[in-house]
Amino acid sequence: IFPPRITELRTLIEENYVDDLKGTLDRCEAVEQYAYEVDSDELRAYCQFYKGLTCYLHAQLDRGYDLLVRCIEPLCQTEQWELAGRAYNALGNVASFQGEHSLAVDYFFVGLRFCKEHHLTTQTYRIINNIADMYISLGEYELAVEQLKICAEGIASNPKANAIIFGNLAYCYIHLGQLDEAEQHMNQVISCHQDDMFDRCSILFLQASFYHSKGDLARCNEIIETLRAT
Repeated sequence: IFPPRITELRTLIEENYVDDLKGTLDRCEAVEQYAYEVDSDELRAYCQFYKGLTCYLHAQLDRGYDLLVRCIEPLCQTEQWELAGRAYNALGNVASFQGEHSLAVDYFFVGLRFCKEHHLTTQTYRIINNIADMYISLGEYELAVEQLKICAEGIASNPKANAIIFGNLAYCYIHLGQLDEAEQHMNQVISCHQDDMFDRCSILFLQASFYHSKGDLARCNEIIETLRAT
């Protein structure tokens, strides 16, 4: 149990690390200073993880990578299993972004084994989806489909996640020339559709790609015009 000031700082870290680089790093430093005062390995590992994750998300890849590598062992020693699973996932993403695809695969699959061992279901499927994203970026659409199907089976109750997975499946099937499968999954994306601008634009891009591949250029151009007006 930590004092209210530290609990409040941790809440702010977890709520703002995606959008606020400086604020998150400053809060991590404050929590880390307290961790050294009370000799808390748990808090030190926690701060190292969030500093690494925040740097990675804000394109400070080298610093983020170094912090994330160093945080895994202390996270495991203090039994912060979910943060360690997230660290493996983030390291895979960093390696993939830097074109180190063999290293990315290593991190993803070590992370996958780790998450399954510790029953981290959400992190397991996040890693699988990131493996699929990497395969898509490499044009390995059949391998991506294999991973995406596993995701689809595992998170059937999450409409937003399903929309992303079905959209990626449709995208892969378009590139594989399997247009019936592409259309089926495109319709599933639409059925999962959340009424916001991002989802609407994503669906329109997917539909334009589908109709272009199908040779229906009139319908493709019609969708492109809708996109321009959106």
